[in-house]
Amino acid sequence: MKRLVFTGVEQFHFDEVADLKIEGEKEVLIDITHAGICGTDLHIYSGRRKVNYPLVAGHEAIGIVKAIGSKVTKVKVGDRVAMEPNTMCRTCALCMSGHNNLCHSKILKGLNVDGVFQTQTKANEEYFWVLPDNITPQEGIVIETATVALAAVNKAGIRLGDYVFITGAGTVGLLVTQLAKLSGAIVTVMDLNPKRLELAQKLGADYICGSDILLPKDVNIAIDCAGVAPTINTCISVVKNAGTFISVGIAGKPIEIDMMNITRRELNVKGSVACTTEFPTVIQLISEGKLDASTMVSATVPFENLVDGIKMMESQEAIKVAVSL
Repeated sequence: MKRLVFTGVEQFHFDEVADLKIEGEKEVLIDITHAGICGTDLHIYSGRRKVNYPLVAGHEAIGIVKAIGSKVTKVKVGDRVAMEPNTMCRTCALCMSGHNNLCHSKILKGLNVDGVFQTQTKANEEYFWVLPDNITPQEGIVIETATVALAAVNKAGIRLGDYVFITGAGTVGLLVTQLAKLSGAIVTVMDLNPKRLELAQKLGADYICGSDILLPKDVNIAIDCAGVAPTINTCISVVKNAGTFISVGIAGKPIEIDMMNITRRELNVKGSVACTTEFPTVIQLISEGKLDASTMVSATVPFENLVDGIKMMESQEAIKVAVSL
C-alpha cells in the first residue's frame, strides 16, 4: 500500500507498507481510486491544524470494494463506493438523539487516525455508500463536502422566499449556495475573489458582492463558510432581528464577536459541523443532476503530485483538487 505521510509542518514523504486486511466481520476494505483535497488538509500541511505526526491526512475518498467481512450485506466486492470518514459509537446519548456528529468517541480519518492519502482504507460497512454509475470521480470526491453543506442548510431551516446571505465561495460555500437555491431562497454570496463570485453566480446565486455588501432585502439567514473574523462578524451584523446565523467555516483561532449584538436582537446562532444522515440524499441529488458537484473541481492530479494540489488550493489557483490514485 502506497502512502503520503506528513511528518511535520510542510514536511512529508511517500512510502509503502503492507496491504490492509479485513479483521472484523462487518469490515469493508477498498482500493482508493480518487481522493479529494480539503481545506483541513491545507491546514494540516501548513501547521494551522495541530495533529500528531506522522499522519496520513485526507478524508474524502471513493474506491472499489476489494474485500468484505463475513457478515457484510450492504456492499459487495467490486462495488464502487463513497466513504464516510468519521466513525461514531452509535450507542451514546448524542448518537441516539441524532447528534452522532458530536459523539465523544468519534474517530476522524485524516486527523486522529490515518486518512485516505493512501491506496487503501477500511471501515465498517455502515460507512460506505454504493455510487450510481453516472457519478464521475470528480463528483464522487465532493460528496463528503456536500454532506457538510446540506447539514448546514438543513439546520438553517430555509423556506421558500427566504433571503440568505453566504460568506465564502469555496467548495462548501458554493454547495451551500446551490442547496439554498434548491430550498427556494434568494441568495447573496460574498467573497473577495472575483472568479469565485462568477462561479457562485453561475451556480445560481442571485446576487454577489465583494467588500461592498449588496443586500436586496432584509436577510433572514446568514451562513458563514469562511471561518474568519471579518466574515463571521459580517454575517452577524447583516442578519435581521430574530434572524438565524449558521457557522460552518472552521476558524483556526478564537474569534471575538459582539455578544450584545446577538442578545439585544435575539439572533438564533447555530454551529454546524460534519454531517449526520446526509450521504444518501447528497448522492441522489448529484445523480439526478440537481446538485453540481464537479464545477468547483479545478484540477485532477496524480497521487505523486498531491502536495502540488495542496499548493494550488493554498494559492487559490484552484478551488478544489481531486487526486487520482
